[in-house]
Amino acid sequence: MAKLMKLTLGALLMAVASTAVMGQVPVVEEAKAEPLRIMCLGDSITVGYTDNPHWKVPFKFGYRSRLYMLLKGAGYYFTFVGDSSQPWNKTSGDPTHGGSYKPKFDLRDLGQDYHQGGGGAPIGALKGWVSKNKPDLILLMIGINGISKDSPARIRGLVETIVTDQPNAHLIVAQITPYVDTQLAKNKLVYDYNRYIRDTLVPEFANKGHKVSTVDMYSLFLTDLNNYESPVAPGKHSNNYNHPFNKEYDLMADRWFAAIEALELKQPTSIDQKFTPEQIGWQCFPLKPDRTLEYKTVTGKDGAQVYLKLQVFLPEGWQASDQRPAAVFFHGGGWHGGGPDHYYPQSRYVALRGMVGISVEYRTINSFGTSPRECVKDGKSAMRWVKTHAAELGIDPDRIVAGGGSAGGHIAAATASLSTFDEEGEDTSVSCIPKALLLFNPVFDNGPGGFAHELVKPYWKDISPIEHIDDQTPPTFVALGTEDVYIPVETAKRFERLMKESGRRCDLHIYEGMKHGWYNLWVSRDAMADTLIRIDRFLCSLGYLTGEPVLELKE
Repeated sequence: MAKLMKLTLGALLMAVASTAVMGQVPVVEEAKAEPLRIMCLGDSITVGYTDNPHWKVPFKFGYRSRLYMLLKGAGYYFTFVGDSSQPWNKTSGDPTHGGSYKPKFDLRDLGQDYHQGGGGAPIGALKGWVSKNKPDLILLMIGINGISKDSPARIRGLVETIVTDQPNAHLIVAQITPYVDTQLAKNKLVYDYNRYIRDTLVPEFANKGHKVSTVDMYSLFLTDLNNYESPVAPGKHSNNYNHPFNKEYDLMADRWFAAIEALELKQPTSIDQKFTPEQIGWQCFPLKPDRTLEYKTVTGKDGAQVYLKLQVFLPEGWQASDQRPAAVFFHGGGWHGGGPDHYYPQSRYVALRGMVGISVEYRTINSFGTSPRECVKDGKSAMRWVKTHAAELGIDPDRIVAGGGSAGGHIAAATASLSTFDEEGEDTSVSCIPKALLLFNPVFDNGPGGFAHELVKPYWKDISPIEHIDDQTPPTFVALGTEDVYIPVETAKRFERLMKESGRRCDLHIYEGMKHGWYNLWVSRDAMADTLIRIDRFLCSLGYLTGEPVLELKE
């Protein structure tokens, strides 16, 4: 019986963290850019307080932990700055409960628990704090303490001080979160204060040429997120007064991140250098995996145990604490042969773009004497294993895509669409369904007249992806040549039609005159580069990548 591997990553990933995380990925010989210095500036909400001093709602660094993950996942080179000691100085209770509690995701372990927040801090307390650390970007959220009719004048004075002291810094002024819904009088003052920030303060300073913008945190706490005039919603405050629950802090992080993205401050690094097709496989575009991990134990032809492996390609600056998108690739070979190295170029490419790339070893007929059913079982196992261990792999479990070519394309599509062929004893409550598909001349159709129908005839309807398209099939990229003798163009067009009839996205790219496998590195570097550029743009359209492809084709 096949068995999913228990995680033995702990020691391995500890070693990763203490060594060069990119393995074979080179460092560009140039002056290293300085990190973007980000100051989170404000009061107790900047610290991340919950129901202190009791701390029954655990401390998780407020919005700062998820913001860190989002920035790292998007490829920012940055550091948080500030010298506040809260909450660890225990001015409002002990968040560690005498040392018995430690946040699972701990910014202290990463050297990133720096901020300039203070519990109970009024607007006036913040003057002078900015000049200490010379930030490039200031995330200002202040005003709930001592809110009054004078607060607009006070925040204007603070902004004036900041832009005078740090004229080159970008300042994002938050429209602050409200009090609990029962504090009607105070919330009216908060509403007026936020309207002043949004409609008067920020436009005034921006029109004077200052780098000042705003972000709306207020509406996150309303009964109608799309209606600024709606009342404050109940159940949003961990201390039943003014501190958010951790779920609300995460939503705040999403809005901070969107506001930062709008500023286009991402530092250019070696991840942004351009490559030519000829450089695929060179030292600057290496095809050696950074890590090899075992995900499943199976039985070989001789009855001995065999460990199936994942070949992992890591992006520059990778850390186990990241939450990056990932692409899991399955090689072709008609289910009979092939190997993970066929998809090393694609795996390295997505890693160069900031994703985690993974190429999967699975049982093939020639090596294991198995059937296409075991190929699908292993594909599903690999997807579940990656999702289950996403936290250790620096992967966002909700942003995993699958891809592959020929029979590997079939396996990828099968993980997305087939309800059968799960490994016995596997935890099927963990979804193996990817969020998108990247398919190269894939085996869609195993029906009569389809690919290898005789081989799968007893169960062809169960294993043929084209028979299982529905309104949940992930968005799909398909590349196919017109001279492919295995996968007719008409089959791909039928897949595209069925996808669209189900309301699903299918981007079909037909390559005139190209044969099966034309995009492989050993066939044409230019063709490979062209398909990589196209999947790059597809992933950008889904929000998994940003910016431009790092491969360039000659005009």
